[in-house]
Parts: sequence; structure tokens; C-alpha cells
Amino acid sequence: MCRKGKKDVKSHKSTSKKPIPSELNSDHIEDVLVVLREKYGQTYAGLQSSIVGQCIRYCSVPKFQPAGKKRFVHIFNTGDHWVCATNVFASKSHTVYVYDSLYARVSNSLILQVSSLLRAEDKPDEIEFCVRHFQQQQKGTRLCGFYAVAACVSCVLQQDPTGRVFDESQMPQYFYDLVHRGAVRAFPSMPVNVSQPMPTETHAKVHCLCHKESNASPHMIQCPRCQYWFHLGSCVPEPATPRTLRKMEWICPSCTLHPFTAGRYEAATRLSYKISRLFSM
Repeated sequence: MCRKGKKDVKSHKSTSKKPIPSELNSDHIEDVLVVLREKYGQTYAGLQSSIVGQCIRYCSVPKFQPAGKKRFVHIFNTGDHWVCATNVFASKSHTVYVYDSLYARVSNSLILQVSSLLRAEDKPDEIEFCVRHFQQQQKGTRLCGFYAVAACVSCVLQQDPTGRVFDESQMPQYFYDLVHRGAVRAFPSMPVNVSQPMPTETHAKVHCLCHKESNASPHMIQCPRCQYWFHLGSCVPEPATPRTLRKMEWICPSCTLHPFTAGRYEAATRLSYKISRLFSM
């Protein structure tokens, strides 16, 4: 009887279905990115943990690995709001399409995080943000995570979601199939005719611990490890003598305290994510 009971418990566990969330948090977004990284990580930059982009002004900078020569697709957390952005469909790497389900503007947080991804290219020192026709979420709802995921999936499939209206009722199921079954397929949507022009904003890249533009100080110095530029004198101390610069490479405060090596920060983030998920089960 005991053996039979154990088998029943096992079969119950194997057939039980995880609940589909009504809104997405950072754990849900990370579940999506894990699947997309495995399938498209060699093709696109970005697709990194949203936690890596969070930082404190005058204390830290986003720890994204720079996109380099690859085009990027990414889901950004801009402060209790999810946005997808990419340069896949543009002719220039510094022309970025923004898919925001609520707002037709670019936030300072998005400028900072996109600057981080594009920091490997010194020129141009400005980014053209093209806010696409994607505003369709009802105000008062918390579905921005689903919309950001839908846009991200379309982008990795090289299907521009501009001017498409997505079916909110089917989003949760498509999210579930993506995360738990690895089914990367475009979320259901229909095209609409939009006559209004799409807003474009050009912003200078922001750098340094102060998260300001390069012209905030007359002199800047680059850290060879993280590839960030810092305002010399006003934000980071000047090296003792020029001889010091010739004999030793200058390392920024962030890399001095927490060495920035390729993949190290994200690996630590993934580990902490796995541990938190383990304790939440």
C-alpha cells in the first residue's frame, strides 16, 4: 500500500502544471532570457539578466557585457517597467528601436543602460532612439512584462513588431510555452494602420559613475577592463604622475573593488538567481 501511495504522489507531481502568472517580475523575465540565450546567444548580444543593468548613481555603473560588433536585443527594467529595445532592424549600430507598451518617450534609465551596451564603440558618442508604434497597454494594468517579452521574441525572430496589436488574452499561455516548453514563436498579433509619425530622440551617451555625458568634464580616462570612460579629476582621482600611467594601466574604482572580467558578473548573477529560485520552491 505504501509503495502504491508513493507512486501516486510521484505521478501527481509529474502531471501538475505550474501556474501561469498574471504579471511578470524579474524572475519571470530571467526565465525567458535563459531560453533565448540558449537559442540565440551566439547571434545576438544583449539578452542579459536585467539585474546586471541596475546601479546607483555616483556609486556604480551597469555591468552589461558590451555588444561589440554584434547587434543586440534586450529587455530593460527602467524602474518598475519593462521595455524592449534593439538595433537589429537599423542600418547603424547606434540607431535603437524602442518598444514601449505604455510611453512614447525615452527614459534616463534606458539611455544609461543602452549606453552601457554600446560602450565598446567610442564613436559616435550619441544614440538615436526611435520610439516605435507599440503603445497599446491599457493604463492601470501591469502587462508591460508580457509586451516586452512579445517584442523581444519578435526581434530575435527578425519580425519587426512595429504597428502590431497583440492579443493580451493569449500572452500568458505563449509565455508559459516559451519558458516551460522552449517554444520560441511569435505572440499572436495583427497589423494596424498608423498615420502618426514615430518620435525620434537623439541623446548623448552617458558614462562614468555620475551617469553624465562626456562633456561634463574636460578630461576623461578609460578603464581597459570594463571599457567605461570616467571623468578624470571630478569623479575619479587623477593618477599620481604621467610616469605611473606609462608603467601601470589605470583601473577604475569599480574594477578595483570588484574585478570586471567577461562573463564573471553575469555568472555570479545567474548563481544568485538559481539560489533564490531554489529557496522559493
